[in-house]
Amino acid sequence: MGRPECMPCECVLGARPALPIAVGLLVVGAISLLAATGLQEAPKPPHLVRVVVNSRKGSLTAPWVMEQADRATTILLAEAGVTKSDFQSKDYGATLHVEVAGRALSREIDGRIVFSGAEIQGEIALDGPVPYAEQFGLRLAPDSPESMSMFLHAKTPEQAPVWFVLERSGFVGALARMVSRVWKKNEVILLAKVLADKDPSLRRGAAAALSKLGKPGMETLTSGLRQASVAPEAAWGLGCMGEDGVRQLLELSKSGEWWVREAVVRALGSAADPRGVGVAVQAIIDKDQRLRRAGAYTLGRLGGKQAVAALTGALQDECAEVRHEAIMSLGEIGRPAIKELMGALVAKDAFLREWAARALGKSKDPAAVPALVAAGSKDGEREVCWSCIQALEEIADVRAIDALVGMLCHPNEDVQARAELGLVNVGAPALPSLLNALNQEDKHLRLRAIRALGAVGDERALSALREIRESHPRDDEGTEAAVAVRRILARKGGTGPRAP
Repeated sequence: MGRPECMPCECVLGARPALPIAVGLLVVGAISLLAATGLQEAPKPPHLVRVVVNSRKGSLTAPWVMEQADRATTILLAEAGVTKSDFQSKDYGATLHVEVAGRALSREIDGRIVFSGAEIQGEIALDGPVPYAEQFGLRLAPDSPESMSMFLHAKTPEQAPVWFVLERSGFVGALARMVSRVWKKNEVILLAKVLADKDPSLRRGAAAALSKLGKPGMETLTSGLRQASVAPEAAWGLGCMGEDGVRQLLELSKSGEWWVREAVVRALGSAADPRGVGVAVQAIIDKDQRLRRAGAYTLGRLGGKQAVAALTGALQDECAEVRHEAIMSLGEIGRPAIKELMGALVAKDAFLREWAARALGKSKDPAAVPALVAAGSKDGEREVCWSCIQALEEIADVRAIDALVGMLCHPNEDVQARAELGLVNVGAPALPSLLNALNQEDKHLRLRAIRALGAVGDERALSALREIRESHPRDDEGTEAAVAVRRILARKGGTGPRAP
């Protein structure tokens, strides 16, 4: 993935209406993203907080974020003894400026959506009897666990970047500090109210703010673990507190309540502390499948020989969800788990075989080529074959070429097409095998090979292609050969495309 171009945008909290006696709080979230076509000018909704998503083709309201931001503002003002009507009757105004740099979303060739990270810079300011101003921000690297977690919270791919405004940009913490300082209320108590909200985005925003408030914040987060609905965010907040928070998590891992233990195990993975390995290893053999799945998740993020051994055993778990979490975690570990991933290519569970192939391709380890060739040639599941082909292409080992040529006559046409694309991506090293395929008895194989030769664009194929064009002037092979010759000649002149 190349360096994303900057696409700045703006989010404004607060603007004064024309009438001086009716001043409200206005939040406008303007996020650069790949938006759908035909966006219309957004109408003003009857909310204390208004969120708008802007793109180059227009703007639209984002009610699913607006409602949560409105709830957070209302909760904090209510705790300070200020109602919506009271606030609107006072001479206050606030602005929140947010910029997001970087392309918001991208898609890989197999359709897997990945989040490319974001950089947010914000400022909240309050005018009136008690002036207030504060800057905040956040930067997440592309494909980091945090950014992927954020993406999965979104209702559609295009919505993913907007969640940063509520959950991770510091919006909740900045708003709580503003209410605390202007109305002289305890900031921890304010955030505790938001931590108990029904929306996980607001709970995580409150947990992130509490994690920066030292001992009072730790006590509030620890107390939040008593509620099953709040425990995941509360434990995550403790994991953000460094050494003191990790020590608290390790102590809490001995708790009897399953939801506390599950939240703690996952939080230790997010905290990336190696002391969590022992806790996760115990969790992955627990009788509760929820804990076993949490253990598998955390071991994938912590890695190490002990983690690989425990995850390999979990591939035989009676629960499919635990097995699936284990294979994905082995993929996260990568090269240290190559042997175990190759073994999973012959598992009974097709999901395990598919994800093992994906992980092997991501590892780019040539040692995996023979196992991928065998699995891709013989596996009866389309998705497994597809993943093996992509893995061979990603590894780019020339030993895979003959196997890819063989897949051009696979019973599944989608697999044939994917193998053809794989050969095109391999390029010139595939030329000898493709030329040899022109002499095979299978007509479909020959047609695929002809198209691949045209897409590869190597002039050394011209003689063979011209011969086919002349000897088969009235059938598909002659037609495809003529097209391939034109593509190669056009590419030679610098005007033709390389791929189909």
